[in-house]
Amino acid sequence: MIGWFIAVYQQTPAERLASHDRSALLASWEAGVGGLAWLDKLVADGKAERLSRNGYPSRYTARAGDLLPLIVSGPLTHLGPLIIGFPYRRQRGRIGQLKVEQPKFDACPPEQILTIDAWDQS
Repeated sequence: MIGWFIAVYQQTPAERLASHDRSALLASWEAGVGGLAWLDKLVADGKAERLSRNGYPSRYTARAGDLLPLIVSGPLTHLGPLIIGFPYRRQRGRIGQLKVEQPKFDACPPEQILTIDAWDQS
């Protein structure tokens, strides 16, 4: 494993299954091996639910009010290890290709259920 591609959607899991509407994307980024630690903490704190953890994708849900402030405040760093392989090199704690749809974030009600998909990049 070299890391994760994480995407946050303004859809519930049922809506996500019914429609893979790219316009529902709120944010996406790449993270290293430890890149799901922040999500696991939200689950442990009772602020998110893990629906699956198989990497294809690992799926979580969380209320917008609990999730969005973490993303808006800056990249979600982690303590994952340095990964070296051909043709890639991932720095410890690396966050890459962060994309945030700020107007959609601003319009998102705090109680809205969001879907977080994390794809294993092996």
